[in-house]
Amino acid sequence: MIFVETSAVARWYLPELRSVEIGRWFELHAPVDISTLAIAEMRSVLARKQRTGDLDAAAVVRVWAAFQAQLGEGVFVRHEVADRHVAAVPALIDRLPDHPLRTLDALYLAHALDLHASAVVTADRVLANAAAALSFDVVRFDGP
Repeated sequence: MIFVETSAVARWYLPELRSVEIGRWFELHAPVDISTLAIAEMRSVLARKQRTGDLDAAAVVRVWAAFQAQLGEGVFVRHEVADRHVAAVPALIDRLPDHPLRTLDALYLAHALDLHASAVVTADRVLANAAAALSFDVVRFDGP
């Protein structure tokens, strides 16, 4: 299983660094596995982009609708976040003291570990480095 984190999902829909490359990757690998956390985070990303002026309201509606449509079409295989994933976060942060993991990044990794994912796809450098330290294969879209 290849577990895709929100930063990579968001770059597929938004005109950002490596978006075209990520789009090609998704086309080759869909359906892909995501956490239900990615759905909430995707909406948060869009709201933040609107607040900062990077996206207007119409673009937010379009992108959110496209994402929702692809959820319905089965492009994404959703895996529910469970209390055990949240409970695993403190130990995971302790396990990786040299990686400045944010809470949600640690939650993604705890979820990926629980699912026995073989790889993690991300556009986040810190998460990519932590995933590699946990011996995941990492598909990185965090740099040029």
